[in-house]
Amino acid sequence: MNKGLPCLFLLALIPIACGKAPNLEQRVIQMVEAHNQHDVTRELTFYADDATFFMPGENPIVGRAALRDLFEGDSIVNSELVFKDLVIRGDTAIVNSITERSDWLRFIGIPEIHYAPGSKMIFRKGLIHKVELAPFVEEDIRAYEKGWSDVMGWLSIAYPELVKEAQSGWLARYDAKATQTWMKLLAEWQASKSSPKK
Repeated sequence: MNKGLPCLFLLALIPIACGKAPNLEQRVIQMVEAHNQHDVTRELTFYADDATFFMPGENPIVGRAALRDLFEGDSIVNSELVFKDLVIRGDTAIVNSITERSDWLRFIGIPEIHYAPGSKMIFRKGLIHKVELAPFVEEDIRAYEKGWSDVMGWLSIAYPELVKEAQSGWLARYDAKATQTWMKLLAEWQASKSSPKK
């Protein structure tokens, strides 16, 4: 009866399912709630040991240990997800609208970023076995690339020794260590923009 109706998930709010939610819908609601509360350990309990996480243009992330790195990075940047239009088809949850907000995005001048329709979570025995994220919408890709180009331009002047690491080394990874470093760098970059020129 509620298939295809929008469900909204917000940070620190109790999710409200539309009508009588199927079991997988409840699992998605609870997983997003854990993500938005930055409860990494709880978020991992929704994933199978050998879960695979696909992000557009990136190598797949496989297994809970690797996912912990990803989710710890999300926690550091204060990631908040908003899901709308959640549809359950068999063992697959399809999310046709995902909005993400984070301190990382705000630092580079983007209040939020939107995923194209069609992100999927495939379940096996009640656990997420595979995530296939849709790409960002084109307008947001352009905004992100512009912001990131500005960051890298500053980095090449302020910390030229880190440019190679940011492109292909340890700073190119999205894990707790790299993310903590990036947040400090982004804060410094923002401060440099507001400092009076000498």
